This record gives sequence, C-alpha cells and structure tokens, in this order.
Amino acid sequence: MGIFFAIITSYAVAVRAGSTKLSRKSPICRTFKGDPVYQPVFLRLEQVLLQLLLRAVLIIVVISVGLLEPSYALTAALDVSTGYSDNVLASSDYKRSGYSQYQIDLDQTLSENSNRSLGFYVTGRYRDYFRFTNQWQATLGVSSWHRLVDGHLHGYNFIEISALRDDFIPLDDCNRVDVGSQWRWFFDDQWSASLQVNYQLTRYRDKTVERELLFLDGSGPGKKNKGKDVGSGMAEIEQRDDELWQLMLGGEYLLSADLSSELLLLVSRNHSTISSESYEEIGVENRWRYYLLPDVSAEVAVSHLWRDYDTLSERDLSLKSELIWQYSDAVDLYLRCQKRWNDSPIKNENYSELVSECGLIWSF
Repeated sequence: MGIFFAIITSYAVAVRAGSTKLSRKSPICRTFKGDPVYQPVFLRLEQVLLQLLLRAVLIIVVISVGLLEPSYALTAALDVSTGYSDNVLASSDYKRSGYSQYQIDLDQTLSENSNRSLGFYVTGRYRDYFRFTNQWQATLGVSSWHRLVDGHLHGYNFIEISALRDDFIPLDDCNRVDVGSQWRWFFDDQWSASLQVNYQLTRYRDKTVERELLFLDGSGPGKKNKGKDVGSGMAEIEQRDDELWQLMLGGEYLLSADLSSELLLLVSRNHSTISSESYEEIGVENRWRYYLLPDVSAEVAVSHLWRDYDTLSERDLSLKSELIWQYSDAVDLYLRCQKRWNDSPIKNENYSELVSECGLIWSF
C-alpha cells in the first residue's frame, strides 16, 4: 500500500511539473533588473525535460516493483565524527570552530535479485559547532538499481526529499526535492563511462534574502564583471526558489588491481527567483583511488569549477583527500581533508576554506 501511494504521488508530481505555468517572477522570465522577458520556447523545453526525467524514473521504479522477488533486508549505519573548519561561514570573515557530527542511515530493501533492486532510505545528520549553533538535515528517498545488456549497462535512479536547517544562518533553511538518473557502461574489466542527469528544486523558508548587489564602474547591475571593485546592498525581498539542472559525463579507468582513476565533466544551470543567484557552471574533476593494503584505501580528488552569474564570474578550486581503513566487517575508520579556494570579485565571497575530519562508521 505504501509503494502504491508513493507511485501515485510521484506521478502527480510529474504531471504537475509538466503542466505548471511560469509566473512573471520566474527567473527565466526576468532579466537581472526584473523586467519581464518571455521565452516560451525555452520554457516549454525545460518543462518537457523535467516531465520526461520524472516519468522515466517513475516507470523504472514501477517496472522494478513488478519484476523483483521480495526481500526485506534492513541495513543501518551510524557515522560519528569530529572535525575542524577554519572558515565556517565560507566567507572572508574566517570564523573558525571545531565540531562534532552524528549521522544515521537506514536502508530498507523492498525486493532484489541479481539484476535489479528496489528500496528506500532515510538519513539524518546533526552537526554541532563548538563556537556556533547547530545544523541538521533529514532525507527520505526511494532508489532502484538495474543491470542490463549482459551486465554491461548499470543504472541507478532515485527520488528524494530533504529538509535542511541552520540555527546560525536561518536564511539557509530550505526544503529540497532531488530527482536523478545515472547510467554506466562497462566496456571491459578496465574501462567504463557514465552519464548522470540530476534535477533539484529548493525552496527557502525565509523570504528575506541578503545578497551583495554589484555596481561595476558606477553603472549598476547588468554587466559582466571586468575585474573592478564592486559595492554591496540588499536584494529584493521575495520568496527564493532555485531550480538546478546538472549533467555529468564521466570515464573511469582501472590501471591495476589497486589503482583507478576517474575523470568527470560537470555542466550545471541554476534558475532562481532571486536574479543574482542564477548562474551557469562548468567544471572538471579528477579522482584517484589507491589500495595501500587490502583493507586500507586512499583517495585524492581535484576539481575546478567556473561559475557565471548575470553580473560576474567566479572560480572554485577544491582539493580533497580521504584515507579509509576497514577495521572489520562492521567498522570503518576514516580521515578526510578538504581545501577550497573561491575566487570572486565580491569581497565577502573571495575566500579559502580548510576542513579536516576523522570518524568511524558502524554498520549493523
């Protein structure tokens, strides 16, 4: 009965997404100054793409329900960690704090066989900053996995809803819906390629959104950044809704039994009812994983993103590293470190950030 209700609800969301009319306040019907600019062809294309993505994921879930053998394996994992951030707000203020974090993951398999599986999952995360207030996030989702074409093609699809709350920055409080589909083709035992499409709808709870306005060379907003100083001010007071489309193309190569590398190309487009929050983004990421011992692995990842807003451009460079030790079948120990640099003409958003974290995961 619960599955039937979820299917009907998802279908209603898909139909709604395909038939919703865009208001004059929608980001793709406005310029940065707020003047209405109607683009019916682009609007219809976006609605069709969203409708196709939602219905494709829904159809796959329905087929999974009909084809799989019943199985009711419930798995859970508890992730406890402590860490330190030298820039909690991710801004030029550089407010530092240590923190502790607690996360619980529940995964209920509804049915599965050697080629398909279907299940739902629940995740709760709570982060307690020692010098600031706290953050928490709750997520509920349903996912399916498929193996097709004699095992060469693997597919993963999901729909999830999340609630995020930040006691220190209430403006970041939001509710979110994510829909995604990933497909990976295995050419042989060494080569594989992947394609992933994600859609994310975020609604912020607070209608007052602060944003630094740009005044490039005294001419006001509406021009690309030329490297000059910019001013600051208040954006319009209105409801903020973001729609993010994301496309990822990847290729992975297994150099040896212990060493593998993956290269990803990322293309994103975010539409926001707050014009200054709309952007287009392109980026690359390279990951390397090496097994030092059968139960000890190390991973290093480097990413570079170029983000283009209506009035300026930003660059984001990130370096991540992770060391994992599988202490036993039920316990994993890890050490993580990430250094991030954000290059922006807005003074408050030109910063670097270093986060270090260690913890353990207990699966039961």
